[in-house]
Amino acid sequence: MSDKNFNKPYPEFSAKIKSGDKRQYFIDIQKSKFNDFYIVISETLKKHESEPPIRNKIHLYKEDVNKFISELENAVSYLKNNLLPDYDFNNTERPYQEKRFKPRDNNYNKEL
Repeated sequence: MSDKNFNKPYPEFSAKIKSGDKRQYFIDIQKSKFNDFYIVISETLKKHESEPPIRNKIHLYKEDVNKFISELENAVSYLKNNLLPDYDFNNTERPYQEKRFKPRDNNYNKEL
């Protein structure tokens, strides 16, 4: 048995955000071995059923929380006000998602 998996800490807090069929986000608060807390922001993306999911993580430590939140708020504000002022951010439907993963129609296989 691997010590790495055996001593894996449980999160003190956990939130899951599902985004469509392929992507999920997780926000966890974990406790370090020195009894300090940090935030883990994770993304899981499953491109194909036959492949393992791709996972990305960011560890955010307490001394960086205020700077991170401030810049995240600036980026979101810029996106909403300058780049996409007419977009409805409350609409969670993705009309383009079905098209994105459909195989293309290969016309070159058809007889002339």
